[in-house]
Amino acid sequence: MPAGYRDQNRIAIPTAFPGHVPEREVSRQCRAIFKTFAWALDISRCNVGQWTDSRGHRVRYGTVGAPDYLGQFKSIGGRWDGRMIGVEIKRSDFDPTRLLESQRRGPSGLSRSRWQAIKHWHDQLTFLKTVNNNGGVGLWTRDAGELALALGRIVNDGVSVTIDAHGFCWLEDG
Repeated sequence: MPAGYRDQNRIAIPTAFPGHVPEREVSRQCRAIFKTFAWALDISRCNVGQWTDSRGHRVRYGTVGAPDYLGQFKSIGGRWDGRMIGVEIKRSDFDPTRLLESQRRGPSGLSRSRWQAIKHWHDQLTFLKTVNNNGGVGLWTRDAGELALALGRIVNDGVSVTIDAHGFCWLEDG
């Protein structure tokens, strides 16, 4: 989906696939964007995962489906905002439609890791949609430029974010 694609009062956030850039590099670039918006939001890395302790017990930490970054908007233009923001970072060539195609086929024939990736993505989308449905801002990105565009529109123009059935984020007026 090209950047700036318009559909009535919506504008697409994701751009065309720019080739493979690892998630950690996209995340590094997005941290720089967060720093430029430090006047408008407080945001921090939010880790989710598991590890095995010295007795061999699996220990989970974080909230299932939580995005990579969670935060809150500050006072903007003299008015208190306070909305929650959640941002999930993906590698540059991430395509949610590929996961949806795999999900439609069902778990038979899929590797366990592939099925877990589909479930993990579903949990992340559910979390982001819940943030949006409760007046916050939940989105995912695979490019720091996309993130800068989206944050600029959210902060300056007051647009909201929705996530469609295919997992793509849209900026919507009013």
